[in-house]
Amino acid sequence: MILQMLERLEQYLHSKDYKLTNPRREVFLHMQKHDPCTVQDATLQIKADRASVYRALKLFRQLGIVHDVVIGGRRMIELTDEFDSHHHHLTCLQCGRTETLNDPAIEQRLVSLAQGRGYQNTSHQIEISGICASCSIG
Repeated sequence: MILQMLERLEQYLHSKDYKLTNPRREVFLHMQKHDPCTVQDATLQIKADRASVYRALKLFRQLGIVHDVVIGGRRMIELTDEFDSHHHHLTCLQCGRTETLNDPAIEQRLVSLAQGRGYQNTSHQIEISGICASCSIG
């Protein structure tokens, strides 16, 4: 799966006259494993120099590979639906842990709600905030 996504990224970059450099590869692989994350986390965790990470993220934003989201009041980045499955987030207000929420029933219900009001659903974002099980115990 990861190799397929890297091939897809490489083809996409090539179609826009860019190459899949090592820093771009590292940023993309990090985003696949740590989606969403802060820019600061990315620059600290990716094995490439900071300037290369920033340049890769800037390019990825311009090309629609990543986008900014606000989760738990923090500005984060994540892969767009073009490179990751559409999903939502559960965020712990105490420890800041974020989980991905994939639920086809929610997606279908949102489409139905939009259509029932005469809208074509083009995008949406749901964030559920609360206290995770680990923080509830402690």
